[in-house]
Amino acid sequence: MRNNEKIFTEVYENNDLSWGDNESSSGPGSTLAATVHIRKGLEFICKNLAIESFCDVPCGDFNFMQEVDFGNTQYIGGDIVQSLIKKNQQQYGAANRMFMHLDMINDPCPTADLIFCKELFLHISNDNVKQVIANIKKSGAKYFMANSYFTPVIPVLGGNQVNIDVPGTNEDVPVGYEQGYLMGRIVNLFLPPFNLPDPVLLFGSVQQYLVMALWHVDDLPDFSES
Repeated sequence: MRNNEKIFTEVYENNDLSWGDNESSSGPGSTLAATVHIRKGLEFICKNLAIESFCDVPCGDFNFMQEVDFGNTQYIGGDIVQSLIKKNQQQYGAANRMFMHLDMINDPCPTADLIFCKELFLHISNDNVKQVIANIKKSGAKYFMANSYFTPVIPVLGGNQVNIDVPGTNEDVPVGYEQGYLMGRIVNLFLPPFNLPDPVLLFGSVQQYLVMALWHVDDLPDFSES
């Protein structure tokens, strides 16, 4: 088991010591209240962009995604925590819905029209973020969607502490990890060292300064040689 897998597994299995949310073991960002705009946005995108396959990684405990009306879209949920995947497959698996063990930093991405990464990048290093984007570029996906802060300065969240790097999860530990507790950092995908282009679509969230952005995968920077 890779170091990052051990860490996220420990965080999941010790939820009272980590994100500690009563509704979702994936934390307060995965509650129904926190994902109102995201759920509506996903339904709009899947319908209007004719998304036939949707890859959600990390899928977490599937708390809010089960409330999304995907219609006939094939859903693939991936997560680095094997026990969580097993539980999701047993509880939510269906003909058009499957869950798989997936490390987005090191494993090839499944083929899907849309790859959705919510609250992944805030827990991993800048180099690891680039690795994930490089893997998505190789996957053959049409669209990529992720959350990002969209201003260079976040006054209420630490001033200009945006895209401050952290140790890579393969070499050390994710940001803020100590005795089962895992915090995040402020990631703006539009700023260096990522410099992602203008998205196809952008919509807000219930959290100030945070947005969900949708890109054509072909428009993403090539980080394969980074």
